[in-house]
Amino acid sequence: PSILCLTAAEAASPKIPLKAPLIEERASEPYGAGISIDTAESVARASARLEALKKSAELLDGDLAARMGTTETGDGQSKALRMLALASAVFPVAAQTEPPEPSSGKDSPPDSGKAAVTARVQDSARNRIQAVRDALRQPENLELRMEALQAMSGLAEEGRDLLRRSASNGPRAEGRNPFADRAETVGKELDALEAYLGALRDFDHTWKDPAEAVSLMGRLTELAPRDPLLWLGLGEALLLAERPYEALDALFTATRLDGAPPRALYMRGIARLRLHLPANAVDDFNQAIALRPDKAAWWRARGAARLLAGDETAMCPDFYQACVLGDCDGLAEVRKRGLCLEGTSGSGGGRGGKGS
Repeated sequence: PSILCLTAAEAASPKIPLKAPLIEERASEPYGAGISIDTAESVARASARLEALKKSAELLDGDLAARMGTTETGDGQSKALRMLALASAVFPVAAQTEPPEPSSGKDSPPDSGKAAVTARVQDSARNRIQAVRDALRQPENLELRMEALQAMSGLAEEGRDLLRRSASNGPRAEGRNPFADRAETVGKELDALEAYLGALRDFDHTWKDPAEAVSLMGRLTELAPRDPLLWLGLGEALLLAERPYEALDALFTATRLDGAPPRALYMRGIARLRLHLPANAVDDFNQAIALRPDKAAWWRARGAARLLAGDETAMCPDFYQACVLGDCDGLAEVRKRGLCLEGTSGSGGGRGGKGS
């Protein structure tokens, strides 16, 4: 069963009937001719979930905090995608598989039909306004959700196309369905992303339970080994579990895959710092900052790496820039050591200690 099913608290007791869903979306996709019903259900489930979340995002349009918190991000992510990510954090979606619809046409392939899934958003009893504000205080979580939902949207579109082209291809007298292998892969990748989105409920600035995250992310990378987001999740969890060598391996895998998020480079730098490789960490932070110069923590991390590498002149502008962006802890710490003070050697010629 999906880990995104309704929780016990959201389900009604036998004495209290379930509330009518706030939103309900149904999707169905064809299977057969070498494409399993499980694959069709995976594509239908993702499609229904995305449509339910789009309607959920519309419910947030009247919330001023939601509108202000979903302005375009530093890496060009659209407001619509950010609102979708916010909706996924505020509104749990329950996806239920419906009985399949067997094909009845005389030319239909054997064991073919349509798989149907209904996605529902229950009107939560919790304070929606507070839920929005709680989600906006977790920017890392929202950005990972954006990455996952963007990938899910692309895969769902590809999956629908593959299944429908397969269905229109008709029964094949011989040979394997040319769409089957890719369709099965897409189905697995969609299942993995669905589980990943559920797991993000236990991610604030990082994983709350590293051991559990290592176990889950390990299974998901086996299910979808070409998804960099899952390898990033595994690497970060391994790092928190004090397994830096394994974490570095996972993060190297993430950064080598197409579509790797900038956070993978940042986390690889953190792993290298843990392994006392500050010069290599600086290289990773350079690449991460080039992609996301708005990340204060990344500037501070590069400053720390340069401090460990003995480059006290170059580190100061990093700590200054981190402070300008709202993170003055690093600058305050090095100033306690007599570094990065205006008019002293090692100041790096920069300014910007106002926030310290």
